[in-house]
Parts: sequence; C-alpha cells; structure tokens
Amino acid sequence: MFSKYKTSQALVFQELLSDSPTSALAVYNTFDNISPSFAWMNGLGIYYGTLSIDERQKSDFLLRNTILFLFTSENNFNAAPLSFIPTKLHFLILGGTYLAGICTLNQSVVFRRGLSTISSSRLIGLCADHERGTYWCYSADSVYEICASNEEDSLWHYYLAKGEYESALGLCLENSARTQLVRSAQARHYFDAGQYQLAAECYSHTSTPLEDVALMFLEKNALVALKEYLSKILNSLKPNLGVCPISCFGAVIVYM
Repeated sequence: MFSKYKTSQALVFQELLSDSPTSALAVYNTFDNISPSFAWMNGLGIYYGTLSIDERQKSDFLLRNTILFLFTSENNFNAAPLSFIPTKLHFLILGGTYLAGICTLNQSVVFRRGLSTISSSRLIGLCADHERGTYWCYSADSVYEICASNEEDSLWHYYLAKGEYESALGLCLENSARTQLVRSAQARHYFDAGQYQLAAECYSHTSTPLEDVALMFLEKNALVALKEYLSKILNSLKPNLGVCPISCFGAVIVYM
C-alpha cells in the first residue's frame, strides 16, 4: 500500500538543513482563524505558513504562503534558541540569555528582554495553552505567565502600510483618529492614481480642509469629482440657524 511513496515523483517534502539539534513543530490558529497554521523551528530559523486541508484542492503539498525567518547576526539571533511558541500574531522565542518576540506579519523583532530581568533561575522552555490563549515560560523550579494583551491592536497599521485600506478600516472600530488616517491615505492613493471620483468619495469622509481638496481637484481639472465631493460635503452639513462656515461659502461658489 505504500509502494507509490517509494518513487521520487510522488515524494513531496520540505527540507531545512541545520547542524543544531534544536527542532520544534507547532500547529495553531492565527488571528483570522481561516485555516490552521504551522511553524517549524530549527537551527536555521522558523519556517511557517498555513496548512491546506481542503479536500477540493488536489495537491500533495499541503503547505501554503510559507515564509522563512532566518536566525542571523543581523537580527541578533546568532545561535538556535532553546524554545519557541506561536501566538496569534507573533512568535515568542527563548534563547539562552533573552526572551524575544517576532511579528509573523512582517518578520520584525518587536521586543527583546534579557532573562535577568525576568527570572533569577535559568529559564529552559516555553509552552502555550492555545485554547485559553495563555503563554508560559518555566525554569527547573518556577513557572511564569507571559501576558499578551491587545495583540491585534496594531494590526490596522500593518494593513495600512500594505495599502489594504478596507481591511485596515475594519480594524479601526470606533477609533475616529485611526479611521481618519486610513481614509486620508486611501483618498490620497486614489488621487495619485488618477481615480478622482473614488478619491472624492474618500475625501468626503475625512477632516482634510475643504479648500485644500477643492484646489487639488481644480489643478487636475477633475471637475466631475470636485462636484461630487462638494455635493457630499454640503449634504453632510447640519442646519444651524442658517449659519455656514466661510469655507462652505467658497465651496458653494466653486460648485455653482
């Protein structure tokens, strides 16, 4: 029954060569819970991605969207760590003299602490309860909880930097300052791309000074977009005893 696996054509695998005896494998769910993820650490680095378990996808290779984070002197990982565990958005890494965190989205080292500030005894490993979302490090005689709070709080900024504006907006929740930043960046993106009507829609939801936006569209002779923008701004104004800001009078004149 295993005869087909004896042929090289049917054998599909991923090999990461390392002289270090350290090796660990973890399977877990990320923040989106779309598909299970895996991470394999050895002396070379951490190889991670998602697992394809959909029976409709006819493939012998089950690993998707894989990334290799290398341990190098440039990122201060000169030797293989002792242990690691994945969280929703990070890897916690325990070395001989440090505890570090790596963002799985952009592979940046987000923190690094010397172990002398954590424990007086030598820490030897990490473990996680992914069901409860708790993380622990331990020595021969002590156990310490690693508290991960607001881990997804900066996720909106990651999507903003990638230009995935709708995803970023979905994570801003009720934070109006962040929403303004995302909307402004999205509006500028559309404007620079010459998509003036989309830019007008976005600018109408920002606090960018009306006169600045109007001049931008006038300089590009984008009068249709300007008219749409001003229409949305004027329709959003609440009547206040007939009082209207001076800038709005200018908008009406341009609009007419």
